[in-house]
Amino acid sequence: MESRDEFAKKFSAAIDEIQRAEACAVFFNRPKRPIDLRQLYEDIASARKRLAIASAWFTHNDIAKSFLSSPATEKIFLMNGSDVKRNGGSKATKSIIEKSMPDYRLSLLGGESFEEGVMHHKFIVADDILWCGSFNFTYQALKNYEFLIRINNQELADQFYMEANSLADEHALWNGAIQFAYSGGAFRCGSCGNLYSNKELGLNHDTWMECIDCYKKHPIDRPDFIGLCQLCKRPIWNGDGWGSNTNGEYWCTSCSENENILGVPEF
Repeated sequence: MESRDEFAKKFSAAIDEIQRAEACAVFFNRPKRPIDLRQLYEDIASARKRLAIASAWFTHNDIAKSFLSSPATEKIFLMNGSDVKRNGGSKATKSIIEKSMPDYRLSLLGGESFEEGVMHHKFIVADDILWCGSFNFTYQALKNYEFLIRINNQELADQFYMEANSLADEHALWNGAIQFAYSGGAFRCGSCGNLYSNKELGLNHDTWMECIDCYKKHPIDRPDFIGLCQLCKRPIWNGDGWGSNTNGEYWCTSCSENENILGVPEF
């Protein structure tokens, strides 16, 4: 007959095993045995604090509906820009795009071609639950050999949500409510349409980005133009942070800080 201590150890081990099983579950998808996604829909729809979805390709209407109906305070959706820009996106994609800001943040990451780099993530954060794997949230994925992992772990969920936030904040070209960020910190000029590095950035406004060459062509045509920075020669806009010295020369905040220029008050 087992002693009380032996029984307690076995009982504790059994509880630990149950807790581990509940904390992590693995799902394998096969063409003729698709994953049952009802738990995923429920996790998305019941999120209260935060919800982030990253999907390189996205066509799943039920996941879109769950995302849109979720009462989560913070919501982020990351999409592969090249897929959306190439064919306009699926019905599910369009439903997400049409109802973005201010209800949630939508970012289209990557360039118009695969050579510029694509957003290839597949993960969902719903409060402290993380879903990740090879599975794109598409109907085609249900016909493939794929896998998904559901992990109930706050620390892991925190890391993935932090990455989603970082990608959504990435230095980017804004087009209305949709953010177009490019790999390597590059941007596409809103005037000439060419791709440039951040070193060639002339204008970074709330709704527009231009290369330095296009920016120099018409700075004085805009009502909030202050002047050209004496060091970097880039236009300075009212509200961007700037200063001037006693000679009436203008300095942007960045150059003032980098060069440690004295006597340049900030306005």
